[in-house]
Amino acid sequence: MGINEQLVSLIKDMTRVDQDLRLKAKDGQELLNHLIYLVDTSHNYRIHKLINDTGYPSTSLVGSETMKDFWLLIQHQDYDPSLQQACLENCDFGPKEKAFLTDRICMNNNLPQLYGTQYKLIDGVRSLYDIKDLAKVNTLRESVGLPPLIK
Repeated sequence: MGINEQLVSLIKDMTRVDQDLRLKAKDGQELLNHLIYLVDTSHNYRIHKLINDTGYPSTSLVGSETMKDFWLLIQHQDYDPSLQQACLENCDFGPKEKAFLTDRICMNNNLPQLYGTQYKLIDGVRSLYDIKDLAKVNTLRESVGLPPLIK
């Protein structure tokens, strides 16, 4: 079985919409934030359908670049941490992507993160989300190819 070009095209189109809106929303426009929510909700339906129809995407099915795109879509499915967890377990994301998704799932389940990849806004200030074990965070980050967090 080779690359599924139809699936690649679908994932790339969804990622383009995802990123276009998020880049525009950096201007702080409230309407765009509502549109992002609607797009994420629509993408949630499409992702579930895609998995139901073709199974979980893999590098052999869509290629490594499209797997990174799919990871990004899953990373933004914050209202469906069970989908995020299922994809973490069933997709062959790279080590860095798995670390980011692991932390995102922890954050979405109100648990401290492991790799220190996620931030939250507190009174408009970007702040590192709680870390489970500060003493081990750099070792974990190094194991997946991330730079040290704490020097």
